[in-house]
Amino acid sequence: MNFNTFDEFCSDVAHNISGPTTIAMAHADNTMGNFITALGNGSGYRAIGLINFSYSTWRCAAVMAKAGSFAQTPSMLRLCLEAVWYALLVKEDARWLDTWNRMGESNTAKDKIRNGALRAGRAVMCQHNPVLNEAMIKLYDELIAIGGHPNLDAIELMTILDFKEGEEVGRVFFTQLGDEAQRHLAEMNVLRTAQKIVKSFSVIWPDRYLLLGYEKICSRMDQSILTYIHINETRQHRRYEPPR
Repeated sequence: MNFNTFDEFCSDVAHNISGPTTIAMAHADNTMGNFITALGNGSGYRAIGLINFSYSTWRCAAVMAKAGSFAQTPSMLRLCLEAVWYALLVKEDARWLDTWNRMGESNTAKDKIRNGALRAGRAVMCQHNPVLNEAMIKLYDELIAIGGHPNLDAIELMTILDFKEGEEVGRVFFTQLGDEAQRHLAEMNVLRTAQKIVKSFSVIWPDRYLLLGYEKICSRMDQSILTYIHINETRQHRRYEPPR
């Protein structure tokens, strides 16, 4: 592993960040941001706060994906999905809202949230939109496998073996910033998460979703993402080649 200083690391990040933002990413950001801004005078500030947390965390994940921190992006996106389930839970269930409000003063409330809120939030989402809930769980599990939790698969994604299978001796490269192909895959997961967040608006605030015409807006965002996918299907994203 070739060590680089923190300044060199930051320079590499800045180089990646300086590249253009894809239309699909900008479209997803605007779609989420405009809806959340429109909730400014809405009721249920805990749910709004949780969705704002999901959105701001999503933005951080988008920056990380663009920077090349592909292995760390899944853990941020996992938090985005969790916050959506929590937002629906505290908006729909007064008892869970009360428990949430007491977390700062009660260890019992903290334990209840930690041990049961995610499962309860998924159950409420399943009641309202089982298809969306299943899609969110599927994406959540994928994110866990590729870096949302430090496990074997996540670590191997950051490791490049420069010798053939069965050989005992060779070079191993541990990456910190992903190559072009890895950054593309990270961005795809960021966009997939954005789709889930936007679709959750129709469950958590259905009246506002209809009033703002978000069915069409969401459809246009999906089309933008689909166009991005089709364009990138024709590209050969460069993989990292170990120096000889």
